[in-house]
Amino acid sequence: MLCTGGQKPLPRKPTLTDPCAGNLIYDAQSDANHGSNAFWKLAEWFALIAALGEAAALGLEALAGMEATVPFIGEVLAGLLSGAAVLLQTLVAASAVEAIFAGIVATEFGDQSADHTPSDWSTSAMENFRDEVDNTIAVGSFIAMTFATLTGLFSDALKSPIGSAINGKVPGLAPLVGVLFGGIGGSLAEGEILSNTANYWIGQMNNDLGYA
Repeated sequence: MLCTGGQKPLPRKPTLTDPCAGNLIYDAQSDANHGSNAFWKLAEWFALIAALGEAAALGLEALAGMEATVPFIGEVLAGLLSGAAVLLQTLVAASAVEAIFAGIVATEFGDQSADHTPSDWSTSAMENFRDEVDNTIAVGSFIAMTFATLTGLFSDALKSPIGSAINGKVPGLAPLVGVLFGGIGGSLAEGEILSNTANYWIGQMNNDLGYA
């Protein structure tokens, strides 16, 4: 029947046009759930790396303190051990932060997997979801890098081979190299793992929805 009065209804939000849209959404929900599980596993792995790395760093730091009391060779070795300890400590800090943000992304994927509203699975909605996940990972990587670098710079291991650093011996630079590789390199590497995992599962979701 024709409408004879009243206001024109607002256009509907974009929805899936496939007559089997419900099946497509179900498949995409399954992928989102798998993605959530993948990120929870990454969070567990990063947390494990942090725990093991902390234990190893403490051991290396103790050895560096002992070696620093030995003239020349011991001092050189102390610098190298401290560099390794700082490397591990920065990796610990980066991994701890990345574990937290992996859990946040896992929750984002979990929320999407529980969403049954067709408009929330449209092309624009999926682009927004990708942006949300990308932003979370980018923020996490920045915080991890900053926190890890500061952790390395203020760690006891960096201060332990004081003689090497003050005298300008090359091994005194080892802790600073550890800061760079652990704080910056570790954060970027783990952030890349999160990004690649997100891209894979979002790609799977888009394939199921027919957007690829």
